Amino acid sequence: MIIMNAKTAQPKEKSNGVSMKCAQKVKESISPAQGEKPRIGLDIDDTVAATKLAAIASIRDKGGSVEMEQLVTPFLENHVVGITLTEAEIKGILMELWKNNSEQVQLLDPKIPEILKSIKEHYDISITTATDADDETLTKWLVKNGIPFDEIIHVESSSKKLDASSHIDVFIDDFPKVVDGAAKRGKIGILIKQKWNEEYRKGNTTDNPNVIHANDWPHIQELLTELLRKE
Repeated sequence: MIIMNAKTAQPKEKSNGVSMKCAQKVKESISPAQGEKPRIGLDIDDTVAATKLAAIASIRDKGGSVEMEQLVTPFLENHVVGITLTEAEIKGILMELWKNNSEQVQLLDPKIPEILKSIKEHYDISITTATDADDETLTKWLVKNGIPFDEIIHVESSSKKLDASSHIDVFIDDFPKVVDGAAKRGKIGILIKQKWNEEYRKGNTTDNPNVIHANDWPHIQELLTELLRKE
């Protein structure tokens, strides 16, 4: 695990809002020390950066062929028979992308920098990621794309995010296990909509009010604003 401080780093769903029960639970969960802001744990791959789309484009530019399902299915609980890529193979594809073609990795939404700058007035931002980019490449990408942050917490796998981020109040991620795990620890988990978490969202597999589904980045901004609204 690597933690970097930003000051020293170099270059329609069932519900669109937050229930009163959830909002109250959030207020109980978000309790920073006096004078401090609550802290967001922000995932990068496919939450801020459209990494898988960039990987597919890079492979096809070289005459290869890969489908989104091949990059996603091995990480889901219910694997689809016939998918041939392993987790190691996917990791290799993404490492190659970040190492040699990071300029191809675009923002998931061009409005993200503006949204995050607004959010940062009320929250501190920790990048909590298991991305296959190295720290230098990741930092340069964040700076180039105007992503504000206070620190980078870079872990080996998504399963280690929570253990490395006990000081974080709200996690924003595309991976259901991270969001669920955060909620079970009394944190807030915001799951951004992606094709690979559709079944989780449809099944509404948790009754924990700390799990919140977001349709897109403008929706995330609305949710974070609502979470801190005074009654």
